[in-house]
Amino acid sequence: MKPHREKNGIIICLNVGSSSLKFSIYRSDSGALGEIGSGTVDSDETGPARLSFDYFQGRKPSIKQRSVSGSAVAALRELAASEDQIIAVGHRLVHGGLTIRDHLKLSPDVIAALRRATPFAPLHLPPSLDLIDECLDSFPGIPQVGCLDTTFHKDLPPLAATLPLPKQIRDIGLRRFGFHGLSCESVLKQLEKQPVRRLVVAHLGGGSSVTAITNGHSVDTSMSLTPMGGAIMSHRPGDLDPGILFYLLREKYYDLDALEDLLEHQAGVAGVSQTNGDMRDLQNASDRGDAYAKLALDMFVRSIAKQIAGMCVVLGGIDLLVFTGGVGEHATAVRERIVQMIESSLGSPSQMVLPSQENERIAFHTLNLIES
Repeated sequence: MKPHREKNGIIICLNVGSSSLKFSIYRSDSGALGEIGSGTVDSDETGPARLSFDYFQGRKPSIKQRSVSGSAVAALRELAASEDQIIAVGHRLVHGGLTIRDHLKLSPDVIAALRRATPFAPLHLPPSLDLIDECLDSFPGIPQVGCLDTTFHKDLPPLAATLPLPKQIRDIGLRRFGFHGLSCESVLKQLEKQPVRRLVVAHLGGGSSVTAITNGHSVDTSMSLTPMGGAIMSHRPGDLDPGILFYLLREKYYDLDALEDLLEHQAGVAGVSQTNGDMRDLQNASDRGDAYAKLALDMFVRSIAKQIAGMCVVLGGIDLLVFTGGVGEHATAVRERIVQMIESSLGSPSQMVLPSQENERIAFHTLNLIES
C-alpha cells in the first residue's frame, strides 16, 4: 500500500536505545518508499561515538565505525542530506501514556504529554525525548513524527485489555497496552501475500514479547501496562508475584528507585546467571558447564514456550509461528529448544523466521502523516 499523495525526499527513521542509536534512511519517490540503508551510532564513556552504515544491496561501500566528532544527530543529518532533501524524521516511541494511542506528528503539546508518560517506560522514553529535542534543534522546520509500539494493540478486545483491578483504578486509563507493535506490523507486512488467520509472533531480544494475531488484528499479548511484564527477558523479570515487591519494601528497606533499578537492570536472565544478559554469552557459558547460565537459559526457553502455548489457547489453535527480533532471528539453538518444548503438547506448528523491519513501518507511517 502506498501513501495517497506524493512527497519526495529523505526520511530518517530513529530507534534509540540506552547506549546506541539504530537508524535507517529511506527515500520517498512519487509515493513509493525505497531503503537507502541502515546503521547504528554506538557510544560509551571511553571515547567519541562511532557511526556504522550499510547501504542497501551494497550500492555504495559500507561505513564502519567512523568516529563522530560532534553530535550523532549532526552526523546523521550530514549522511542523509548527501542523498537528497530531508523531508521528515520518524521516531520509534515505546509508550504514549494514557492519552496518546496513535502515530502522530510531534508538537509541543504532544511532547509534553510524552514527558508525562515516562513513568510507563522509564528505561525507554527519556532517551527518546532527549533525541527528539536534539532533532528539533538540528532539523528546524522539518516534520517530526512519533510512531508508537502500542498502536498495533490499541483495539485489543476487553478480555485481553482489561486488568483485574477495581473500576476506579481502571477508569484512570490503566489497561494492557502491549508492545513491539511495529515489529508485529512488520511481520504482517512481510506476510501480506500469504495472509495467516491464526498467527503467533514471538519477538525475542533484550525485551521479549509474544502476541496472538487473528486476521491481522492483535487479540492478546504478553506485555501489559509497561514493557516489564510477560516473559522473562535479558534484564527484566517478566511477570512477578507482587508480594515480592511488598516484601522488599517492608522487610529489606528497598525504596522505589532501588526497586526500579532491580526490575529494569538487575533481574531476568542477567540476574539468574550473573552475566550481562546477552544471549550469546549466556549460551557460551551454559555450554561451558556454568550451572547458573544453564538455569537462566532453561527458564527463558520455558517462559517463552509457555507464552506461545497460552496464545495458542487464545487463538483456538495456530496456523503459523513467527520468530523475530535479534534473539528470535539469530539464536538458532534457543529457537529450536522453544519449538521442541511446545511440540510436546501442540504438535509441530508451521514456523518462519522473519526480520523485524520496524524502521520500514516508521518510514511508512511518517510519510503518510506528513502527506495527510
